[in-house]
Formats: sequence, structure tokens, C-alpha cells
Amino acid sequence: MSRETPRRNRSTAILALVVALALLAAFVGAYRRYVLLASHGKGALATVISYEPRKSRYTKGTTTSHDHVLSFDGIVENVTLPRPQTPGTVLRIVYLLESPQIVAMGTPGMSAWQLMGGDALWVLLAGLMGSGLLVFGVSALYRLRGDAAAAAGGER
Repeated sequence: MSRETPRRNRSTAILALVVALALLAAFVGAYRRYVLLASHGKGALATVISYEPRKSRYTKGTTTSHDHVLSFDGIVENVTLPRPQTPGTVLRIVYLLESPQIVAMGTPGMSAWQLMGGDALWVLLAGLMGSGLLVFGVSALYRLRGDAAAAAGGER
């Protein structure tokens, strides 16, 4: 076995851990947002003032974010919604009083998973992928440590 292989394996394990932590942080942040909306959110009727699609280009295509300006409870706020809404549309939303830019379509009393709507799949996927990569990275580092100890024991 060449000296490059353990180094490459260690780099792969560390990269897996970094990606796992990023995915788990995204999962916790998104889930926390919806839990806060479910437990402390205030319901309102919001009127769509304007809609602006925002396209982001990636190596495998494009994605569109649906940016809206909403008016609710005397507040005018820029928010991103899961699908386009035409100006003048009235929506039922749940928002945080202390952070009115945090909005989900729904009504008070809905669970965090219900408020997530289509985001639930992506949030769950981020949590599962992050957990899997975390297990892979930790087990790979332990295997490398065991291999290094066995190699050191064999040299004596």
C-alpha cells in the first residue's frame, strides 16, 4: 500500500465530516425556523404587493426562487415563498413577531412539518445525508487510526 492511500482516505473522511456538519447545520437551522413558527408564530392575512422570480444558475441547470413583497399587520416585508403568487393575492401566513421576514404559508396551530410543505422533503434529506456522512467520516477515521496502530505494531 502506498503512502498516498492513507492520506487520501484521511482527506476523504475529513471532507465527509465537513460536508456532514454543513448539512446538519442547514437541517437544524431550517427545522428550528419551522418549530419557532409552529410554537410562536402569529397568523395573518398577507397581500402580495409584488413578485420577482430570481434565477440561480448551477452546473446542472437553473433554479428559481420566488421573491415576494408582502403586506401584513401593518408590516411590509420581502419574503421568499415556495411558489409564485400574483400581486393582489391574499394569503394565510404564519410569521414571527420578532423577525417578520420569517414567514410560512399556513395557519397558527399547524405543526412544523405541515408548515414546511414542500420543504419538508429537502430538510429531511439534508438531515439524513448529514447523518450518513457523519457516520461514514467518523468510522473512516477510526479505521485509519486502527490501521496506523496495527502498522506501528507490525514494525516493531
